[in-house]
Amino acid sequence: MGAQSTIVFDRYGSTELGAFAQCHEEGPWHNPAPEIQFHEVVDPDTARRLPDGERGALAVTHLNRRGTVLIRFVVGDMVSIERGACPHCGRFGDRVVGPVVRTRDLVKVKGMLINPAALLEALQSLSDLDEFQVVVARSDPQDPLSMDELQVRIASSVDQREALAALVAERTQHVTRVRPRVVFASAREIYDPGSQTKARRFLDTR
Repeated sequence: MGAQSTIVFDRYGSTELGAFAQCHEEGPWHNPAPEIQFHEVVDPDTARRLPDGERGALAVTHLNRRGTVLIRFVVGDMVSIERGACPHCGRFGDRVVGPVVRTRDLVKVKGMLINPAALLEALQSLSDLDEFQVVVARSDPQDPLSMDELQVRIASSVDQREALAALVAERTQHVTRVRPRVVFASAREIYDPGSQTKARRFLDTR
């Protein structure tokens, strides 16, 4: 809008949490009233409290509230928490650290919660891929108890197919901590513009 030397602050919050504020751009979000509510990060499967700095599900307990009072209410976001003095403003107390990922957007594969959006973003940055698709399936489609399989289907015109497959597998494992099976296919097999209005980049066929 023509303004000079602008500073943009973001806030994080919900009905259950209220609003958390940043003390600097793109920084963590400070709990403005730690005497009113307590926050912790828990394992989304076991509800076990996780150490500060480790990512998990954010849970809130109201310490001083009227009306609806929540105890270890899981908000639905994956974050981590820092405590102690903030390196930017010096304030003590808990700070929510992003990236904030909605648990409803996560998919469990081989016991790991993966973020499809982060994986797709990582693969889209590979210029040698003409088309790609991520497929989560059973290793044996006829056996509902068989292990999950993470498959990445790619189309590319490069000559060094093995090197590209290794790069795709490495990038996928770095983002998801799950080793995928990389399969080459034609671009039209992955996305046919004549019959599909939009490419389906992520499929869960389980």
